[in-house]
Amino acid sequence: MEQNPNRTRDHLANERTFLAWIRTAIALMGFGFVIVKFAVFIRQAALLLGEKATVMPKSYSAQIGVGMVVFGAIAAALGYVSYRNTASKIEKGYYQPKTSVNLWITIIIIITSAVLIYFLLPNIR
Repeated sequence: MEQNPNRTRDHLANERTFLAWIRTAIALMGFGFVIVKFAVFIRQAALLLGEKATVMPKSYSAQIGVGMVVFGAIAAALGYVSYRNTASKIEKGYYQPKTSVNLWITIIIIITSAVLIYFLLPNIR
């Protein structure tokens, strides 16, 4: 039985896209981990410096970091769902690209960026 080379290419492209989702998820989770560890570092530095420390009284680094890890996990799950749906549609021969997931991820990233800018701007002097 000879396979259609176009179908094979489509499946390989689908796998590459899935791996891009996974790389993005890992990067988001890693970035979230770094943000959380930075919050711990700031707290330790404040304790070591005592009253001389000029650290913000309330830091949202830990919450933002955990949020990034959660967002990374969601990205991995969405990537897998997208991969399975695309593979099924390729097999059935009627794949049509959907942009709704991409739109929602873009909106979430823009909102997250706006929130981060809001919290970071007062710290720039």
